Amino acid sequence: MRETGPLAINEDGSLTQLQIELVESSGPVSPRYQYTIHVRLYVSETAVWLDYNDSRKSGNGKPVRFLREIGIADVKKIVRKLERLDFVKSNTGQDFTRDVRSRVGISFNWLTIRIDPKTDLRIDYLLADFERDDFADYAKAIDIIKNLVKMKPGKRKVL
Repeated sequence: MRETGPLAINEDGSLTQLQIELVESSGPVSPRYQYTIHVRLYVSETAVWLDYNDSRKSGNGKPVRFLREIGIADVKKIVRKLERLDFVKSNTGQDFTRDVRSRVGISFNWLTIRIDPKTDLRIDYLLADFERDDFADYAKAIDIIKNLVKMKPGKRKVL
């Protein structure tokens, strides 16, 4: 499978560019509570793929890890949900971590969203930012991406 780059939906419903990636970790806590989530939506020559990796144990006692094809209709739903958020509409990325970059022992997390050449943003955040009132829209976007694990698989599932 060769990755060809981003993909998105034009006004006429055709596909162009989209790339979404979320990286989040617990930071330096007891090994029992450590986790890493890495979610990536990308395009190969023939399909849109969701690569999902969550190191926390699921109901069966194992981490969640899969690579599966997702349908174009599902991609459109994801894009529409994201496009409703104010920071995506205004193409405004944010670095909530700039004041603490030099500290040791903090998990630095990020979400990148490229819907088209005009919408290309990155949010850098700390887990504590979820408590901030001005972080609500960003938290919604992060939840949308984390919840992709609940999507039904497409035709092909690799892992």
